[in-house]
Amino acid sequence: MTSTPDIVVVVTDQQRHDQLGLYDDREYDTPNLNALARSGTIFDTAYACSTTCAPSRGALMTGLLPGHFPGDKPPQLTRHPSASARPLREGFWTVIRALRAAGYLTALFGKGHFSPLRADHGFQTMRLAEGLGLHTQRGEDDYSEWFRREIGEDPSAHLFRSRERQGVPAANPFPHEVEAHVLSWITREAVEYLQSTAGTEKPRLVWISFPRPHAPFDPPPKYLERYDAADCTYETERDRAVGLPAVATRLIESGFGFLPVERAGDSLTRKILTYRRALIHQIDDCVGALLPHLDMKKTVFFFTSDHGDFHGRRGLLMKTPFLPFEELARVPFFVHGAGIPSGRRIDSPVQNADVALTCLDLAGVAPPDAVFDTVSCLPHFGDDVLPERFVHTASNAEYPMVRRGKWKLFRHLEHEEEMLFNLAEDPRETNNLAGDLRFIVELEQLRAAMMAQLLQGPRVEIAAEPTMGST
Repeated sequence: MTSTPDIVVVVTDQQRHDQLGLYDDREYDTPNLNALARSGTIFDTAYACSTTCAPSRGALMTGLLPGHFPGDKPPQLTRHPSASARPLREGFWTVIRALRAAGYLTALFGKGHFSPLRADHGFQTMRLAEGLGLHTQRGEDDYSEWFRREIGEDPSAHLFRSRERQGVPAANPFPHEVEAHVLSWITREAVEYLQSTAGTEKPRLVWISFPRPHAPFDPPPKYLERYDAADCTYETERDRAVGLPAVATRLIESGFGFLPVERAGDSLTRKILTYRRALIHQIDDCVGALLPHLDMKKTVFFFTSDHGDFHGRRGLLMKTPFLPFEELARVPFFVHGAGIPSGRRIDSPVQNADVALTCLDLAGVAPPDAVFDTVSCLPHFGDDVLPERFVHTASNAEYPMVRRGKWKLFRHLEHEEEMLFNLAEDPRETNNLAGDLRFIVELEQLRAAMMAQLLQGPRVEIAAEPTMGST
């Protein structure tokens, strides 16, 4: 392994585990990501730590499950949706802080989803693009300021020029040159940083966070032209009824906060699915633009997403309800670069937040003397056979999930509904085995692991550090 390699972490927003050409080249055009993955190590069964953005991103930076962040209160065993959206609080330990202290240059480009927006989590350089053009004060979002200055309008103006109906996310083609799009801006800022720091003797941690294919859906026309909405397929209400707990079915039927395809209608459903495909293609081109500026002989490159998207499965669009089905909980995850085995695929379940301790291992930095919820990926790059482990999603939400091997359990805490799946025989999660006494041992083992996580509260208490200015 290269000593103190550069580390690049690319995180997309709301990209399902199979939304790469690596898995479906008829649906997704991602040649750059495919090539990186195939010449690196692919984790085919990787789980995000949350089905919502902010806590998942906190987990990526800390290696802790949401609800176990330092300073968090222990999760309650009742419905508490506000906990599901809680971001990591400023000042606590992150892998970014640890690498900065070890001499790394640290930089973030794109979406932080921090609170406050410019919270110091260890990045010396931050060029923020939250991606919505909304909910930010003047001066907080660098892309918005650039857009107003260079384009002469608010960056969100194009998103709401036409809305199909109330409660449906904006879906409009980007009306300006592709270079002005948020994904292009993030890429350009990252490239300029890579160029300006290329001669430094210090290693670099570069965190690139693309706020798409999350809504709003605004691909440039050059990407839309490559796709035909008639090619999209999706499932209907009949499919949605399969595998959903009764409480979730009732919520969906009430129309509360969810977007079933029946309400969106065929035309808008196909539009959203097509726009998401186009944005994923654009992200791949952005990654391709980064590659000439990375020396892979001394760089380790991670790619993942913060959570998935139903994308027409189960008759649903977007990410609600936040049930940790495979569509939401499972994400793409691969590692490429210096010292990483080529052509290796790992099928055993892992957490994508394993990236935190992996980065420490790569840099030769010891973690704090504390218990983490994740592990380093480095043993996967050797020849050892690793034991099966429990992996978790949404451990601070009302629908916690745990998986080990082929067995997966999730539970609605308030209504005490459980769902047990054998994913080797039922990968689409349509046959709930929770009431089958033949599998009571598997159920009880998973339930015990889940409850242990829920009852623990914060895993580590690391003193807050003084904040430092970022550029």
